[in-house]
Amino acid sequence: MENSQPGGAAAPQDPRLHRHIVDDCGNDPQQFRRCDTTTVYKIQQGRVSVKRTFRMTFNGDNIRKIDNLQPEHLPDWDVPSVKELSKSICRLHVKCLSVRRQGTGFVLFDNYIMTNAHLFRYHDAFQTDGWIANTTVTAVFNCEDPDPSTWNIFDVQRPVAGLTNKELDYVVLELKPQCQMNQFDVPPGLLNKFSPVPANGEACVIGHPGGSVKKIDPTCVIEKEKRKEAVEEYLDLYKDEDRPTLLYFGIKQHFETHPIKNIVEGGKKADKVVTYKTFMYHGSSGSPVFDANCRVFGLHSGGYGHELPGHMEAVIELAHPLLNIFKSFVTELRDNGNEELLSKVKEAAKGNHDLENILKDVMYVGVLHQVKRSLEYLLNPFLVCIFVCVIGVVFYICIGL
Repeated sequence: MENSQPGGAAAPQDPRLHRHIVDDCGNDPQQFRRCDTTTVYKIQQGRVSVKRTFRMTFNGDNIRKIDNLQPEHLPDWDVPSVKELSKSICRLHVKCLSVRRQGTGFVLFDNYIMTNAHLFRYHDAFQTDGWIANTTVTAVFNCEDPDPSTWNIFDVQRPVAGLTNKELDYVVLELKPQCQMNQFDVPPGLLNKFSPVPANGEACVIGHPGGSVKKIDPTCVIEKEKRKEAVEEYLDLYKDEDRPTLLYFGIKQHFETHPIKNIVEGGKKADKVVTYKTFMYHGSSGSPVFDANCRVFGLHSGGYGHELPGHMEAVIELAHPLLNIFKSFVTELRDNGNEELLSKVKEAAKGNHDLENILKDVMYVGVLHQVKRSLEYLLNPFLVCIFVCVIGVVFYICIGL
């Protein structure tokens, strides 16, 4: 994504970026944590003014280790289910010669995982037959335990789909046990939990920011109609109450030509992404984004930031809708004739009506394409000439009789 920050920008360092809930929560940290998600949701519903409520952006205090997650942290969520589903999320280590990157992935189905394709954008060898000799990708599950001997480690084989899809920024990879003596079971896949993007409301990102242990960050979907307001709220951080500063005008002018304008209402990418605020930064690329019903709707892919001297400040983060990715994935399998993997996908998708409908549409379009190709073959100019000649001869014979 042009000028975006994969996995989020570097964590803001400016102390002014600490958030204080002015009207609803006061400045008490405990009260802030209790009402944070609820207050954000009120904003999405238009019941609380963004400018009146948020004077600063997130300070990351609501991010916590998944093992420390308690019901009071997410009052309206099924916390045991969240913890159980998080077992399917892994930490990824990518090494190609001297280049090393970290990210997050999650089990799709069977022994296949999904993550962001941009993790491999500097790894040209990954797309060649000799990629194994130059690139090592490792997926680590259960790494919350400080004892590495308890970790479930898998090597990642060649990508099976999605690597070249820059718009949706996804890739599907196949796992194999790192050691044949330790045949760890791959956790359950999340494919059957895929769902449409919620119009608004609570959400959470679960991943491995900075290559750390698994963490969760509750957030809230920012509707496309309110993304411009979110950007303006960021600008207000640099606007003096009585006299706008030169820095404010400089940043404002910068945003007038910034790619962030593509995702606000009316932008060319406004309908293609889902947006929110989060402090899940580098290392969290590829994290799944859940809704309040513990369904997975997004692939956390990055965000837009503004570079200031010494650090980068995040403005808004985004994910790609998983139903769009699923349609691209099965279309690629269909076009490549990968019937074996496609049959596995169909089996894993059973019972999920959204996925089943997408599969029906993709298969139907595939049949239409086959018919079209057959007709184009049958009706090519040479065969048409022969067909016309044959019809002419038959007609001439019939006239003669």
